[in-house]
Amino acid sequence: MTKEQIDEMISKPCEKLKRTYSEDGLYFTEISVYSKALGNIKLNLECSNKPEMDINGSVDINIDIPKLTQEQRAGFGFLEVPARIQRRGIGTGLMLKVLEIVKDFKGYYGIDKEVKVSGWLSHSDCENGNWATSVPLYERVGKIANVKTVFLIRNTETEEATADDFLKKVGSSYGDVVYFI
Repeated sequence: MTKEQIDEMISKPCEKLKRTYSEDGLYFTEISVYSKALGNIKLNLECSNKPEMDINGSVDINIDIPKLTQEQRAGFGFLEVPARIQRRGIGTGLMLKVLEIVKDFKGYYGIDKEVKVSGWLSHSDCENGNWATSVPLYERVGKIANVKTVFLIRNTETEEATADDFLKKVGSSYGDVVYFI
């Protein structure tokens, strides 16, 4: 995301902005809304491997500007890639784009410190077995992006460096993935 695109977002509070583009064989649609009152930007990012596909993956990105600038934190959630289009690079592409967008905002605001980009891991995904796929995906994304990645087990002080260790120890607890960029 360019400085000009961020400027446009901030100059048009409460207006939904839509941008479509393709990169590395993936097609993205980005819908963003800036709330001046909340100091926050919500982005929904959709991705498919065909330009006019009726089914796509998606992820939400939350840039709370005070949290980003003062606490060096940003978040993402609701990564969804329907089974019909899994294993085609869509989940990886979405998560790499999340990290890229947060890096762009980090640069825009001149933040020199490391920023934590975190997302909660859905407990229902744990119960239905999806963590076996999604948690290793988050780890791979961190390696591709060359950023430190940890998995947190909620309500404990436990921080795991690998997806495998996290999956072995989490049990019935909730978890988060955190990237440091």
